[in-house]
Amino acid sequence: MIKVGTSRVDITPPIGMAHANWGSSVHQVAEGIDMPMYCYAMYLESESSKNKVVILDFDLCIIDDEIDTMIRDSVVSSIDIARENIRISVSHTHAGPPYGRDDSSGGGWITEGVDLINPYYDSFPEKISKAIDEAVGSVVD
Repeated sequence: MIKVGTSRVDITPPIGMAHANWGSSVHQVAEGIDMPMYCYAMYLESESSKNKVVILDFDLCIIDDEIDTMIRDSVVSSIDIARENIRISVSHTHAGPPYGRDDSSGGGWITEGVDLINPYYDSFPEKISKAIDEAVGSVVD
């Protein structure tokens, strides 16, 4: 039997943050929030609790290697799990934040809202730990 628990946490970027994830964009920053963005977490474990898997789905376009590592570090610090048992995926929304911290320099073409990029990603470890704790806490047989 497999035990399963789920949760979600809000990862909506702040208004004013850069979000120029497509070439034909006519503006660079979020002017409002149409729909919240989430990190969805699913925790699975075997009946003996020997085998564990975490599946995380983010309402983001793309994540870079640094953000991927940060996410995995957050999960591993929350529960005893092998890094290779953590699956991360993104919805590929182009309405979300830039891909990672490297975009905080603007990459030469983003000039607005870049000061909010690093603080946004700095909030991820706490939010991901919360999602994992809630998913583990909601486990049902």
